[in-house]
Amino acid sequence: MVRLAAERTLEAGGAIIGGLADFFSAPFRSAEDGPALSGPVGIAVGVAGAAERLGFSGLLQIAALLSANLAILNLLPIPPLDGGRVAALLLRRALGGERGRKVEQALVTTGALAMLLLFFWITLGDLATVFGGGA
Repeated sequence: MVRLAAERTLEAGGAIIGGLADFFSAPFRSAEDGPALSGPVGIAVGVAGAAERLGFSGLLQIAALLSANLAILNLLPIPPLDGGRVAALLLRRALGGERGRKVEQALVTTGALAMLLLFFWITLGDLATVFGGGA
């Protein structure tokens, strides 16, 4: 049982990394399994459909995969995320003093704005897929 869980975890990790690669190549590309990138709207639609087909066990697997995906994404060195916070603090220490603080502040502000724009872009793609039949 533990071996199977470890194998599934490694498979899921590979799928997450592959999904990130798909995002940079074509984020709203229609594929057999749907778009390469989805936000809350697309995830809700996908989970609802999968829950019908896979039952409670499948729903738990999806929840675990989403949790692992969010954990990995949170470690990316983008300033609003935890990994970005660590990177910004390291940069601040390397630059030191007022200059380091200003650079950190600029990175966090720019990263937060980029994340907000990405959120809206992804949501628009989800809505286009759900209501328009594809992006």
